Amino acid sequence: GTAELGNAATALWMSGHTQIALCVMAQVCSNDAGNTDHLNNYAAMLTMMGAPEMAIPILNNLNARFKNNTTILNNLGQAWFAVGETDKAAKYLDSTLLLNAGHAQANETKCLIAESKGNKTAALAHAKAAFKQGATQQRKDKLVKLGYIPIAADYGSFPPLNKSDDLLNLGGFLPMEFPKTYASMKMYEQQRKI
Repeated sequence: GTAELGNAATALWMSGHTQIALCVMAQVCSNDAGNTDHLNNYAAMLTMMGAPEMAIPILNNLNARFKNNTTILNNLGQAWFAVGETDKAAKYLDSTLLLNAGHAQANETKCLIAESKGNKTAALAHAKAAFKQGATQQRKDKLVKLGYIPIAADYGSFPPLNKSDDLLNLGGFLPMEFPKTYASMKMYEQQRKI
C-alpha cells in the first residue's frame, strides 16, 4: 500500500537515491493526498533537492490544518530560508523553538540567520543548542568558527545522539592477534599486565 511505498521512498532517500525517492514520494502523495506524514516528507525532500518554492504551498496547507506541529513549522522555516526569505524563515523557526527549544535543525538555521545579521551572541547560543542535540563535526566546526571550543557540558546525552560520531574511537580499535603458540600467549599475558 501507500504506507509501504512512503517508507520505501524514505529509505531510498536515506540511502542516497534522492531522485528516485522524490519520484516515489510524489506518486505516494498523489495516491494518498490526505496523508500528512507523506506530504510533509515530500515537502522536506523538495526543499533539500533545491525546490523549496514547490514545498511551501504544501507546507502552508499542512500548517493550516495542523497547528503547532514542530516538524511542519521547522520545514516551513527551512523552505523559506532556502529561498532567501530569512525574516519569514525566522518566524517559523521561532515558532518551532517556542514549542521545542532544543530542536537541532531549527537552532542550526537560526544560528546562520543570526550570523548573517552580525549577531554573534545569538548565533553562538543557537549553535550550542544544536550541538547539544547532536554533536556532529559540522556543528563543532561552527562553534569553533564562532570562537568557542566545546566543553564536556556542551555535549548532550551519552551515548551520542549521532551514532556516526565515534567518540570512543572504537573504529580505530585493533583487536590483538589470537595467540597461536604457548610463547605468544605468555607474551600477550605480559602485555595485558601493563
